[in-house]
Amino acid sequence: MQYYGPGLSSSAFHTYRSVRLLQCRVFYDYIDSLDTKFDRVASGHYARIDRSNADKEDGEVRLVLSKDDFKDQTYFLSQLKQEQLARCLFPLGGLSKQSVRTLAIEAGLATAGRKDSQGICFLGKVKFYTTLAEAGDA
Repeated sequence: MQYYGPGLSSSAFHTYRSVRLLQCRVFYDYIDSLDTKFDRVASGHYARIDRSNADKEDGEVRLVLSKDDFKDQTYFLSQLKQEQLARCLFPLGGLSKQSVRTLAIEAGLATAGRKDSQGICFLGKVKFYTTLAEAGDA
C-alpha cells in the first residue's frame, strides 16, 4: 500500500514520514538519557495500542488505527521498534479531532483554538529539513 497524503508527492511523503519518525527517536533518546525512568510515555498522536497479547510469552503490542481516519498517524508510528511502541500511550486515539477540540474548549484551555501542530513540538520551533539533514535520514 502506498500513501502520499493530500498534496504530497512520494518523495515529500517519505521525507515527512522520516521527520516524524525522527521526532519519536529523538524523544525516546532524550527521555532515556534522564535520571528519572519512565514506564510509559503519553503522546498526542492519533493512534491506538492493543495490549491484549502483551502479557503472553513473547507477546507484542499492536498498533491500531485511530478513530479519526483523517488524523490517524499509524503510518509512521508503525516504524517504531516494539520496545518503543510498548511504552506508548495514545489517549487521543479513540477520539476525533473535533471531540478533542470540544473537550479543550469546555476545559477552557488556552490552546483550544490553536492551529494543528506540524512541528517537532517537544523541541520547539525547528525546521524539518534542517533537523532531518543534521540527524541523517531516519
